[in-house]
Parts: sequence; C-alpha cells; structure tokens
Amino acid sequence: MKQILPFIFFFIFFQSLTGQLSDDFSDGNFTTNPVWSGDIDNFIVNSDGMLQLNTSGSDTSILYTTVEIPDSTVWEMQFRLDFAPSGNNRLRIFLQADANNFSNVNGYYLEIGESGADDALRLFRTDAGNNTEIATATIGALGNAPARAKIKITRSKLGNWSVFANYDGGNILNLETTAFDNTYLGGNLFFGFWCKNTSSNAQNFFFDNITITSLLPDLTAPSVTQITPLSLTEIEVSFDEALDSLTAVTLSNYLVNNSIGNPQMATWSSANQSTIRLTFNNAFTNQTSYNLTIQNIQDQAENTIISTTIPFDINFEAPELIEVVATSPTELELVFNQSINNITASLSTNYTINNNIGNPINAELDPIEPQRVYLELATELVNGTPYLLQVQNIKNELGIELVSQNFPFDFLIAESIEPNDLIINEILFNPKTGGSDFVEIYNHSTKFLDISDLLISNTQRTTGRDKEVEITHILRPKEYAVLTPHLDHILENYTVNNPDVLFENSLPSFNDASGNVSLFTTYGMDTVMIDSFDYAEDFHYPLLDDKEGISLERISFDAPTQSRSTWHSASTLIGGATPTFKNSQLRPTTTYG
Repeated sequence: MKQILPFIFFFIFFQSLTGQLSDDFSDGNFTTNPVWSGDIDNFIVNSDGMLQLNTSGSDTSILYTTVEIPDSTVWEMQFRLDFAPSGNNRLRIFLQADANNFSNVNGYYLEIGESGADDALRLFRTDAGNNTEIATATIGALGNAPARAKIKITRSKLGNWSVFANYDGGNILNLETTAFDNTYLGGNLFFGFWCKNTSSNAQNFFFDNITITSLLPDLTAPSVTQITPLSLTEIEVSFDEALDSLTAVTLSNYLVNNSIGNPQMATWSSANQSTIRLTFNNAFTNQTSYNLTIQNIQDQAENTIISTTIPFDINFEAPELIEVVATSPTELELVFNQSINNITASLSTNYTINNNIGNPINAELDPIEPQRVYLELATELVNGTPYLLQVQNIKNELGIELVSQNFPFDFLIAESIEPNDLIINEILFNPKTGGSDFVEIYNHSTKFLDISDLLISNTQRTTGRDKEVEITHILRPKEYAVLTPHLDHILENYTVNNPDVLFENSLPSFNDASGNVSLFTTYGMDTVMIDSFDYAEDFHYPLLDDKEGISLERISFDAPTQSRSTWHSASTLIGGATPTFKNSQLRPTTTYG
C-alpha cells in the first residue's frame, strides 16, 4: 500500500546568552531579535501576529539557535493546532536539547498527538533518541480540533518539574502534573518545535508569546478577583492564581456578615484551581450588600493571603409576568420573563382572577419551557370582557420571589367576518419617493374579528393581486388596523397614535393613477368579498399642489365605499394621513339611502 509521507518541521528559536528568550512576533518578523536560522521559507508571521506553519508539500525544515538555559527554568508559550492531533499530525516542543539533530539528542520535550482521542501534554526525557515519559497532563484535553493551550513548564535546580495549562483561552493556568527528573540541567542548548503533519495540515500550526526565563520563587499571596453570586445560598470566589486544595476548602477561612456566617461547604476542583464555590445554610436576601472575609488561604507555593474583606451584592432579577393569553373560555397561558420554580408555579392559590372567576382549579408548569404556566378555570370567561389576574408568591429557580402583580388581559374569540363588518377606511396609494403604501381597516360591527382571516387584493391587476394577511390580531368593535409593507416609513413620516395596531404585511401593488383595494374572506371553499374600493387620483382635493404622500380618507363609516363622495384627501395640517386613528375628514354620521 502506498503511504503518504508525513511532513516534518523543526522550528528552533533564538535565545541570547543571558538566558532570556521573549518573542511575541509583534515586530512582524523572525529574522531579528531574536534571529532564527534555517529553512525560513516554510513559515511566516501572519496577520494576527502569530508564527504560522506555511508550506504546501512533504518536506523537512529546521530552524535553530543556541539558548543559554538556566538550571532553574520557566518555559511559557501558546500554541494552537487547527486539527485533532494524531500519530501523523503531532507536535513536539523541545524544551532543551544538546544538539540540533532532534532524532538523536539528550534533553526534554513535550509531545501532543497520538492515536485515539486521549491526546494530552506529555513530558518526555530523551537519551540519545531513547524516549522515556516522565509526566502526563489531563488525558483527552487536546483530543479535539482545535487543540490549543497556554502552557507553563517549570524545572527547579533539584529536578522538580511542574506542568501548568489552560485549554480555553484564559489566563489562569492550572497545575496539571508534577514529576522529578534531574538527569539533565541547563547549559548552552537548543530550544525548538518539531511539527509532523500530513499535507492537509501544512498551514495549521500556530505559536505565540514564547518566553524562557529563570525560575524565581513565588513570593506573592493569592488575591480575590471576583465574587459571583450563583443563588441565594451559593457564591463563587475567583482568585488570580491556583490555590492550595486544603486551605481552599477549610470552612473557617470564609465568613459572611449579616448573620450568614461560615459556609457549610467549600468546593475546589482540579479542573479550575483558582475558583472556590461556597454554599451556605443561611440564605442571602436579594437586593442586599454583604462582606466576605477571607483568611489563611494559600497558593500552591504556600503563600498565605492576608486577612481581607471584600464587599459583594446579591442582585438577582425577580421573575415577572409578561404575557397572559386566554386560549379558551376556561384556559389561560401565562408567560414569565424567566424559568419558574415548579412548586410555587403549581399552587392555584397564587393566582386570582376578578369578575367572580377566582382561583384556577389547576396550575401546571410547562416541563419543556418552564417560563410558561397553564391555568384551568372552573368558571368560563365571557367573550369581550376585560379581566385582571393577580399573581403572587411565585419564585424562580433561584428562590427569588416575584413582586405581586395585577396583570390585565382580555378574553377575545373571533367571530365570522361578514360583508361590511370590516370596511376600508383609508388608503395611501401614492407615497412619497422611497415611501410605502398603507391600507387602514375599521371594525364597523359589534363583533370581535380576526384580521388574519382576510385576503387583501387589487382586483384590477392580473398578477400579484392577492396578499394574505399574516398578522393574527383581533379587532374589537370600532377599532382600527393598518397594514403596510414597511413600518419604518409610516412611523417616520406620519403621526401614529396607536403603533400597536400598525402591522407590517405585504400589500398588492397600487397604481398611482387608479386601482382597487378589496377585502375578502373564505367560508370553506367559497371566497366572499367583505368590502371593495375603486380609487382614482382625481378623487383627491383638486387644489392640492402635490398628491404624493397624501392619503384618501373615508368621511363616514356609514357611507357606501364605492361612492366617490365618501372619500376626501387627508388634511395636510395633520401631515397628510392619519394611520391608526380617527380620520381628519370624518363627518358626523349621515343617513345614506
């Protein structure tokens, strides 16, 4: 079987004889300060200021320089591999080697890449090419694409090794593993990267922020960076470095004022060693300030925090009822702004409706969308009647209680639309340049009517004449609804007294000279005309200098729609149109025969 030869790269970085290496590639090159030598055509500093593998074939490339590495050393850097590492796509970071022939050297290296999904940072010692694993970080942490980490490796003069890493882009590194090996110490050595890849990953290795420094003792105590309330009984305390696991979970090291006291539990995790979760028996009070006193906490170098007091606020958003929908005469759907506690949501006594409805006989929280509650009523709601729902004692999942609310709602069930129940009340068919048409509908009946049952048409067109009304909205008697393809134009150019009844919906095209607007509904297979108006430009007031942007208004609800005398240009004094409210030209009711 023909094999694809993996592509192998060697990147060697410069370090001066002072034992200090620092390169973040912000200068945009790798030829000065420090100087890199070797096969420089096979990599670049990219537009993000990172060193990037940049080749297009199977080859081996080497870049190298000597580095005066201290006996006590800190190696730090970031890398990203835009693939899932494997045996054929892997990275070796040579921390130190006694020759630039990395296949047969003495020293230490990290390796990322192996068969399966257990890829981890693994620390090896190499003795003339014979490799011995001496430490392994978190198994599987680098098993998926992208495999990335910010790492720090320390080695003391005695041979004590520590591997620190962060895999999610953060700046706080966790202690991953420790080891002991004093076979080789510092000296005038080589530092570099060895990249093995198939051709598909020839540009998918990235490196940045590389430093080699002397290991200095950590003399700085940890400090608190943030306190985050998680619930009324839990807070999370974040520190600026990894903590000692024993002192971090000692309960007497934490104290909260206002009778909260010591926590009953302190949780430290090896996956996030700089964060402690504290759980208390006594609950916090929402919208209240507290002080947390911390003492005797140590970092992993045994530096002890000075007793300190940090203020924090408990400030959770309370639940709020935001919508009530009557889905039948005996059923309500309630929507809250957040998930609700099941016990309080299910208590029928927490809900009361006026007009002799009282408490529901059943209250049920939606198991899939826990911000929704369904109420079942014993007494039927009356169509068209306004109601008031009182809600109290409801809590969210954190135990925060809702402020008692009185929420108004209507019970409206639409009836069948018959001819002249809804009438065309106003039309803008010749908008200003770049503007939008609109049609206003008026409920001239005593019924509750759903405009989504309508079809709006221009019967004088042969194509594109019909548009469905896609808005579900029930009009009460004597209410208006305005349909327009572009809400913004209407809002910007006219006074809109009732924006809640201005709806964006497609309309048929209306010619400027003349045309038609008609309302239809369907009864089964039958289509019934509800109202129809044949308009013409010369219906406008003859002394108007410019008819663009001026609507035609009905002057009487009782006048026949198809009568020219029923229509008049809207007053220019009110802006040329009155969408959503009383027409400027409306006359007292007149009997038409």
